[in-house]
Amino acid sequence: MTATPVEPAALAELTAAKQLGMDQAAVKETVKEYYGETLKGTGDLRTSACTACKAPPPAVRAALGAVPSEIKDKFYGCGNPIPTGIEGLRVLDLGCGSGRDCYVAAKLVGEKGTVTDMTIHMSDSVDMTPPQLDVARAHCKSYCCETLGYGQPNMQFVQGEIEYLDRAGIEDESVDLIISNCVINLSPDKARVLSESYRVLAPGGEMHFSDVYCDRRLPAAIRTHPVLLGECLAGALYVNDFIRLCRKVGFTDPRQLECEEITLHDPELRDLVGEARFYSITYRKIFGEGPERLLRGFRTRPKFLGTLVAVYKGTLPGCPHAYDLDDHHRPPGLRFKFVSFITVPSSLLPCPAPLLCRPPPPSFVTNKPMLVCGNTASMVGETWLRPHFTVIGDRAVHFGQFDCSGPKVTAASPATSGLTGACAGGACC
Repeated sequence: MTATPVEPAALAELTAAKQLGMDQAAVKETVKEYYGETLKGTGDLRTSACTACKAPPPAVRAALGAVPSEIKDKFYGCGNPIPTGIEGLRVLDLGCGSGRDCYVAAKLVGEKGTVTDMTIHMSDSVDMTPPQLDVARAHCKSYCCETLGYGQPNMQFVQGEIEYLDRAGIEDESVDLIISNCVINLSPDKARVLSESYRVLAPGGEMHFSDVYCDRRLPAAIRTHPVLLGECLAGALYVNDFIRLCRKVGFTDPRQLECEEITLHDPELRDLVGEARFYSITYRKIFGEGPERLLRGFRTRPKFLGTLVAVYKGTLPGCPHAYDLDDHHRPPGLRFKFVSFITVPSSLLPCPAPLLCRPPPPSFVTNKPMLVCGNTASMVGETWLRPHFTVIGDRAVHFGQFDCSGPKVTAASPATSGLTGACAGGACC
């Protein structure tokens, strides 16, 4: 007799779309009101959840300079979900808000390939209230045709629901890149959002998105609080539940790229959430190709020690010297501190000598061979990243688990304490 696995209660709640309560329509109405009427601009926000972005890559910064001010003023994202080197890709944006990321992507994908003939950006009724949709559409034609010089717009905005891409006509395996910025946490049915994203991604494609997560499971009183919902905190998943949900859907090796702790400016909201800590995290979930493609991802693919080497060519725009695939495959490295000592009276020194810290090294240094696991080799060798990498070796012999442990968490790095993403802190597969 085979025992039936018992699904954890929290995961069962997510699968049944009950995380934000039983009334999904009420959740959507609350979000529409908050973003359509309550918020007039980023100054009205009561937390840093929608402004927690680190500086974007140079190519994104350059593209942002041409985006209309009205689009940027109503931006409420929490991260940088647009990778570089995406020219010619078919891009789908889940919940584009005022459209800022869409406008940047329209520049980066260029006028080449099938992207110009497809609906490359999808807005949804959860995040995309009519006022925001009007803003996003208002500058579309002039931006694409006049600012970018395209013969016709290569983006369009469609109002729908990110849980039901099938109803919007998005076909199986029809998208190369899915992006999203601080939207999925607002959905009352996150499991369906991920499963629909899994369905529409083409082999070799990627889901690259930023969202809000928590270091613990939140009680119902917080998950149904209207202001916390609008501020993207009520719907924040416990990180480990998110990883479990990804694996259940089929995204079995999600990689964390960036993590930034969120600040609650409002004393009332801080008191409500207690000791819970929230983070803006950018994840990437990549599909491989090849003979094991039916697994749609990296479900059971073993990671091999010492048989696979990846070499980055330095050809991704804005990354001539190195490329970060994720955070946990960066070589551990040490954080060195350099202190200058000079022999002069202390009274002559206006302030203590500065300490200079060197950040952890990147995942791939240009032209430097790096031992990688089977999953990482597939991610850089069988996807849209393939032209930028050379992978050497095969999977004929299995040498056991590959140690994919990343930088060690210390007391000096609180932004990731308590968070355990995919492959974090030990061997993979």
